[in-house]
Amino acid sequence: MTRPFVLLATQRTGSTVVWQTLDRHPAVYARGEMFLKDLAHPESFASWQARWTRRLLARLMPRRAVNAYLDGFYAKRAGVRATGFKLMYSQARPEIWSWLLAHRVEVLHLVRRNALKILVSKAAAEATGRRHLRPGQNHEAQSVVLGVEGLVAALDRIAASVEEHRHRIAELRHRELHYEELLEHPQAFFDTAFEFLGVDRQPVELSLRKLTADSLGDALANYDEVAAALAGTRHEALLTPTPEG
Repeated sequence: MTRPFVLLATQRTGSTVVWQTLDRHPAVYARGEMFLKDLAHPESFASWQARWTRRLLARLMPRRAVNAYLDGFYAKRAGVRATGFKLMYSQARPEIWSWLLAHRVEVLHLVRRNALKILVSKAAAEATGRRHLRPGQNHEAQSVVLGVEGLVAALDRIAASVEEHRHRIAELRHRELHYEELLEHPQAFFDTAFEFLGVDRQPVELSLRKLTADSLGDALANYDEVAAALAGTRHEALLTPTPEG
């Protein structure tokens, strides 16, 4: 077995560009959301269940099915020193955690410090129908309207989810990485990741294109309304400009 790891993240944190960049390292084998429901990728859990016997096993004994799938996914590959995939918070079922803990899987935990910008990015993705911008794809950053009803509760849920997963991985070897560092210092970000995975440093070139403007003042069409909703709460500080904008 190669050195196993997962890239643990939630939506709108740059996780796609992270796993794809890791996979370009010659000694790293990285994949995306292998537990995404109905994913047609040949290595996904959904594809693994193509045989009716495996599909039945997954239905009757989900832990045994996940164990068998992950045993195969993390099998040794020639020339590869670290193997992993992206695991979203919403996909981390108990049977998956059980395997990760039992096999001491290492965790790169990707966190976006500004949870408000997660919600802004989600709103932009829904408005444009785009989740990611590909090279050469034209897009003019635009402002979005963010609903304020339930906004504080939504930010509380994001913060609680991050803390929950920090607690979950506490007994595993892990390293927390931040989206803001990915934007500002991508080479340093990946140097940290490569060192954690035990592979040589490799130069990276990436241009992370965003759906919205960097500044919340520009990204939010109803900035004043959002600011009023967060005034006096613990999330008010999220409106303060940071290196991300």
